[in-house]
Amino acid sequence: MPTGAGLSPAGTSVAGVGVLDSGPQPGVVPLPDPKSGAPQTGRFINQLTGDYEFTADGRVQGMSTVPQLVVIALQDIDLSAIQEKGPNFKQHLASVIQDALGSLIAQGYLVLGPVTVLEPNPDAGLAVFEWYDQLAGGKRQETTLY
Repeated sequence: MPTGAGLSPAGTSVAGVGVLDSGPQPGVVPLPDPKSGAPQTGRFINQLTGDYEFTADGRVQGMSTVPQLVVIALQDIDLSAIQEKGPNFKQHLASVIQDALGSLIAQGYLVLGPVTVLEPNPDAGLAVFEWYDQLAGGKRQETTLY
């Protein structure tokens, strides 16, 4: 803080002699990627909670367009509609994922890869599928549907 007139500072305005205090540069990058810090096109949505996430300095984290659209499409899946794990369970779950992502596939935003259905116990199932982000040059992504 520069010195003010006499021995007291002159309020919050710059007055007096000395070097101005400098603070850190404000975070000017909107929607930063949590790993690279580069700006992104959408808000990061936590797939498990559905909530936005924030950086340590309080800014909203970002994620690119297609991963955000995939998270939103998966939130529309109602897994409670699958009541029993019959002989077609794996095929049915893969079909549900394909249907949820159908509009994104039709618009050319992504290409769906293999869907692997895992059965950790007799009463549960989860799907791991890979997809390719066409807006990011075909970058491979992997998502788990719990």
